Amino acid sequence: MTSWRRIKRPAIGVIALVLLLISAGVIYQAVASARDLRRYPPPGRLIDVGGHRLHINCTGDGTPTVVLDAGVCDCSLNWCLFQSEVDKFTRVCSYDRAGIGWSDAGPLPRTSMRIVRELHTLPENAGIPGPYVLVGHSFGGYRCSAGKPTALPISANQSPTANYQNNLNLMD
Repeated sequence: MTSWRRIKRPAIGVIALVLLLISAGVIYQAVASARDLRRYPPPGRLIDVGGHRLHINCTGDGTPTVVLDAGVCDCSLNWCLFQSEVDKFTRVCSYDRAGIGWSDAGPLPRTSMRIVRELHTLPENAGIPGPYVLVGHSFGGYRCSAGKPTALPISANQSPTANYQNNLNLMD
């Protein structure tokens, strides 16, 4: 009994310190996230896809519209150099999946089929006319080929112009 009395006060102190640190971290994250959103507004638009909004950034003009899907934990910013080259000859849109970049968190569970449905809903809800060429990097390529059969193959070993010309031949 005496050993419990000796460790009771320090144990309560450690628990209180841990709770204080967790609370400080939660408050800091909320304040920093709000500040970042004010400092770095989304470069594109936030579009409702069924209860939550996804960020999409479109540049260039022409058809087909190229829709870029980044890797598993990447955002639309990963495509900025590629997008600036493709938009010289057609419309190109990069987007952020739910919970990534500027997009709202989406409903759980985040399954591949839910992400694919959101990907197919986003351009339509944004008023972006088809046809679409879906380009995915890493896990994004898997999602681009799932769902509706609208994806055209993209080779990472060719320039954007060569890929565009090859895919136009596939659409004929």
